[in-house]
Order: sequence, then structure tokens, then C-alpha cells
Amino acid sequence: MKNSNSAAPCVRCDVVNCIHNSNDCCCTATNIKIGPHFANCCSDTICQSFSPQK
Repeated sequence: MKNSNSAAPCVRCDVVNCIHNSNDCCCTATNIKIGPHFANCCSDTICQSFSPQK
């Protein structure tokens, strides 16, 4: 059973022009989608939840 008093873990994000990036470089997206389906190293991945700030 999930403890309702615990804080949600922070997913660090350095993309400062994304609407999901808080002021302390923490992703605030409800769902985070990472892709593509297969990667050999971290540079092969990309956040598909990115949405530019207006």
C-alpha cells in the first residue's frame, strides 16, 4: 500500500523551456513518456512528454 505522506520522487530535467520543468529542474508532468523503444546509450533516448513554454 502506498504511503500518502511520502513525497513524489523528482525526475530531474534540464530542459528549461519545457512547461513541465519546475524552477528547481524537476519534471512536473503527470505522465512521462521516454522513447524510442530501444536504446544503446543515454544519448539515444528522448523525452516525448516535452511541451514548449509559451
